[in-house]
Amino acid sequence: MTGYTILSIAYVQRPSPGRVPLSTLLVGAAVLDVADTPNGWTFDLDASTALAGDDADAMLRWIAGRAWRPDPLLLWRAGDIVVPALIEATKSSSNSSLAVDTLRALEWLLTGTVVDVAELFGGAGAISFDAIAHELRVPFEAMSKADLEDAWRAADHDRVRGHLATRAAGTFALWLKHQDQPQLIAAFDAWLQQRHGETR
Repeated sequence: MTGYTILSIAYVQRPSPGRVPLSTLLVGAAVLDVADTPNGWTFDLDASTALAGDDADAMLRWIAGRAWRPDPLLLWRAGDIVVPALIEATKSSSNSSLAVDTLRALEWLLTGTVVDVAELFGGAGAISFDAIAHELRVPFEAMSKADLEDAWRAADHDRVRGHLATRAAGTFALWLKHQDQPQLIAAFDAWLQQRHGETR
C-alpha cells in the first residue's frame, strides 16, 4: 500500500518566567492520511487540539505516540515554520522524556521523503497559504495569529480543529495542482465533496 501523509500544525508563543525567547506551545495538529488500497484511494483526516486550560504537553504526546506511516510527508513551509516550531515546542516542555520521544518521532518522519508544498509556489518567498488557496479556489478556513490566540484562550477546539483540517486537506489539494494523477485527483475531489456535505 502506498500513499501520502499531510501534516498541519498550530502553535502559540507565550511568556515564560526566566525564558527568552517566548515559549512555543503546540496547540493543535491535523493529519491527512491518503492511501492507495486495492479498493481505491482512501482519505482519513484526524485532528487534535490542546488549548488554554488543557495539558500543555498533550499535543507532544499525540505527535510522539501516533502510528506514523512511512509515506512521503507533505508540509507547508517545512524548513522555516513547521519543523522549527515543533522543535521549539519540545524545548518548551518540562517533560524531558516526552521531549526526547517527540524529537525521535520527528526525526523518523524527516528521514523519509519530505515534500515542502510551498516550494511549488515560491518557497519561503511565497505569498501566504490563504492567498494561494483563495486564488486557486481551494477550500480552507482562514485563521490569523490573533484569531488563533482568541480561540486558544476560549478553548474553542472545534474552530481550531476545523482550521487545521482544512489546512491539511488544502495543502494536499495545492500539491495535486502540480501532479498528473487523474484518478487520485478525482477520488480526492469526490471525498472533499462528501466531507463538505457531511460538515455543512
